[in-house]
Amino acid sequence: MAAIGAEVDLVTTALTAILAEVGYSVEDVRLSTLLANLERVIPLRESPIDSRYKDYMDAGDSS
Repeated sequence: MAAIGAEVDLVTTALTAILAEVGYSVEDVRLSTLLANLERVIPLRESPIDSRYKDYMDAGDSS
């Protein structure tokens, strides 16, 4: 989980490499993908972008 605009890919790449050095494998799980796959009474909007952010944050809070 990260704040909007955070450099998640940079951190994920670095952590994946460090963990691989000590024998761990990493699976990247995106909460937004999981939320999009859940059945919802009110669907998550994909646009405009500010509505998407609000819908996904609200869905994360309620799940």
